[in-house]
Amino acid sequence: MKIKASTLTSAVVLLCATASPVMAQQVTIFDLADTNKDGYVDKAEDEAANLKSFKRYDTDGDGRLSQAEMAAKFKGLPASEVARGVTANLSLMDTDKDGAISWEEFKRWYSAKMFDGLDQDHDGRLSKSEFILNENAP
Repeated sequence: MKIKASTLTSAVVLLCATASPVMAQQVTIFDLADTNKDGYVDKAEDEAANLKSFKRYDTDGDGRLSQAEMAAKFKGLPASEVARGVTANLSLMDTDKDGAISWEEFKRWYSAKMFDGLDQDHDGRLSKSEFILNENAP
């Protein structure tokens, strides 16, 4: 059964009021990504939001996230956690093993491992409930 995200608004707002700041942040991210405000984030909207985020971390604008740029993403964490985060990102996404993550590598990984994994009904778009309330999320 499909439930349009707008019908879940009251439930999501209530959950966010009593839930963790992470869930509230997910609601904000969803709302920003849903640029046409139809209650769903399709692959094009998701890709546009991810590109904007990717470019924010790609501080030198070369279309690749270097290890230093990835480390900046984990700023404030202990050095060992920063190193683990960079290593994890590289092992997951750096398919050409050049020590950096290109936009194409990130986009391919995100689409296959995140978007498709969250898209429970396989309709090519994410409802707010799939995006936020999915306990089976990758």
